[in-house]
Amino acid sequence: MDDAQLSVCFRYAQGLLWDYLGGRVTAADFQDFANDYYAWLLENNVGDSEWTPEGSYAEYFADSCPEAYEWFAVEWSAGLLMQLVSIEGERVDHDDFEGYTELDFYGPLYMIDMLGDICIELTDTALVSNRGDDLEKAMTQVRKTSLFQEIVVHVQNDLQTALLASSAEYEALRKEYGQYTIIPEQYAARLLEY
Repeated sequence: MDDAQLSVCFRYAQGLLWDYLGGRVTAADFQDFANDYYAWLLENNVGDSEWTPEGSYAEYFADSCPEAYEWFAVEWSAGLLMQLVSIEGERVDHDDFEGYTELDFYGPLYMIDMLGDICIELTDTALVSNRGDDLEKAMTQVRKTSLFQEIVVHVQNDLQTALLASSAEYEALRKEYGQYTIIPEQYAARLLEY
């Protein structure tokens, strides 16, 4: 995916996470941005447009309007940044993140569940109603599709590669992971409609 298509704030957050992983920044370096980023996310989730960033970080939010497919990544990156700030004992403006001692990687499992919902649409799987039983039947069918299985394998492989990578490999992984999305290209347009 072309970085120019992503919102300014998400590109900056993504860069901070890679830089943190590579030891180029500490949580103290991004605590202000992390708190602003999470506040911006909360305000956008509840529909209140009164939040206005102040100071040097205003430039990252002024023209940021993530596409629908980007919101999950925005939420996850904001959470990771806030967790890192908390773990390192820096300033945390949001009670949800006080007292973290290790990262909570809830994202991949949540993402797989969300992608299952999206794959119902992308694979034209029959969904009789939104009742729990009907949704579970559709999810069972979706999990058997090649699209869903391809996505899961892709995520598993990328996670395994990242977990086993040495710090010398981070920059190459950063470039590689910036070149594609986990949804195959032929489904990208339909994903944007979702």
